Amino acid sequence: MGRFNNFLSSDETVFKNHVALDYDFVPKVIKFRESEQQSIANCVKPMLHGRSGRNLIISGTPGIGKTVAVKKIFEEIEEDTDQIIPIYVNCWKVNTTYKIMIEICHQLGYRFTQNKKTTELIQIAINLMNKSSIVFAFDEIDKAEDFDFLYIILESVYRRTMFLLTNYSDWITSLDMRIRSRLVAESLNFKSYSKQEVNDILKERVDLGFYDGVYNSDSFEFVVDRAFLFKDIRTGLYLLKESANCAEDRSSRIVELDDSKKALDKMDDFKTKKINNLNDDLKMVLELVKDNTGKKIGEVFDIGIKRGLKISYKTFQRRIKKLTDSGFIKSEIIYGGSEGNSSFLYYNNQPTLDDF
Repeated sequence: MGRFNNFLSSDETVFKNHVALDYDFVPKVIKFRESEQQSIANCVKPMLHGRSGRNLIISGTPGIGKTVAVKKIFEEIEEDTDQIIPIYVNCWKVNTTYKIMIEICHQLGYRFTQNKKTTELIQIAINLMNKSSIVFAFDEIDKAEDFDFLYIILESVYRRTMFLLTNYSDWITSLDMRIRSRLVAESLNFKSYSKQEVNDILKERVDLGFYDGVYNSDSFEFVVDRAFLFKDIRTGLYLLKESANCAEDRSSRIVELDDSKKALDKMDDFKTKKINNLNDDLKMVLELVKDNTGKKIGEVFDIGIKRGLKISYKTFQRRIKKLTDSGFIKSEIIYGGSEGNSSFLYYNNQPTLDDF
């Protein structure tokens, strides 16, 4: 018997719509974010009268609907008016002023950006932006390596609204005063979902993504519990999809509790593999943070030196940034203390199957 004979065929799959289970999928209605969406829309309204709108800093922990709420408003703008052009940029993927100006040019239909000097490219982008009213969304703004692009837009673009999305509510305090004084931004904080809200959001995705009767109640409840514990809808979406893959692997049309447990186990295995793929220098720094989570970066560095770490402080900072960008650790900046700004490091210790 061939190894593929027992697999479900294409017309026997448990999936009805894979796309509905993706992180970037935008449902017709964004549940439990109506007031936040209205606040976002209100910032854009003045642009319908030919004026600049209001700037907004949107904060909240990862996976609680910030990006999808903004993208939904952008969809509505594109459907309802030709007067305003929405531009979305993820600053983790496009993280310098030069790259962001290229991205803006491309989104505005200008593709001849190769071999352009920075000053030339900026002027081209400004000219393009001033032909229209533009609403910008800079997602993961705290990942940008510089913020000159904000100054350029605030100084040179006539009719604009700016949404800055970040996981950190106090991020603005790290901005240069020349930018902050021109930004004059309002704040909108997204609160974490309640467990019932997590249940309803994931239930909608199950209804959209799978055929009727695919998910057994124990399996779905397991996924909801873990998504609520992680405070991240994206975790729930991953578990929904991977649980179904586990069911299909055993040629079943029903997702059982064991499938969801196996999916969660894969999350833990994935993190372990990622750690094993780090070079020895990064592993050593990660172990330092793990043993000293919650301490200031300078304190962790000093402890490392006593343990035999033989690198400069700047090199240590670069390694911390790599680990932060990869999600292994978290960094929290406390501004304006008695010693000035302080950076605290936390090991990103996600729950494992043994914790439940």
